Amino acid sequence: MRSMLLALSLYSGHAACDAHESTNTSIHVISTTAESFADEVFLGEDRQMPDDGSKKIAISPTRVEAGFFVPKTFGEAFAEIDGMLPKWFKVALKASRDEQECSVLINDVSYDVNIYSWIELNWGLKSASSSATKMFREFGITRVDTMTEALQTGYCAFVKTNEAAGVEAMKPYAMALAK
Repeated sequence: MRSMLLALSLYSGHAACDAHESTNTSIHVISTTAESFADEVFLGEDRQMPDDGSKKIAISPTRVEAGFFVPKTFGEAFAEIDGMLPKWFKVALKASRDEQECSVLINDVSYDVNIYSWIELNWGLKSASSSATKMFREFGITRVDTMTEALQTGYCAFVKTNEAAGVEAMKPYAMALAK
């Protein structure tokens, strides 16, 4: 579940410290909301992305009159994701194995959460009227976090094999909710 994470770091110049001594305390609020992760996505070509560190990954989603293309089928979803991701990401995803299966990490930075947070927001997965939400609900997946997890797993299987394997890989998410 995404929430606000409070990181508290305590620093002291003394080896031992009692409750009455002052310490240097710094509080860092780290946002882990879909909005904050999606803000780190650059819309455009990889080579156009600014190198100031404000963006982690560039994607090129299909634009339509109303904003962005929103799929009605898993085949459309996989094709849209495949078309918007940079080639380096797809190559790394296809090669992923073991503990990092279906994940792209470079220097311990995961790019998946940014991509799927952007999808969550721009495909309207929190809206019952979204065609993408309807697609998941008809499949038996009703929770937004489960939708994005299933989509990530399904797209990975799609990249490694084909569309049928992608849909098949998503079935356990629907079955787990049915229990």
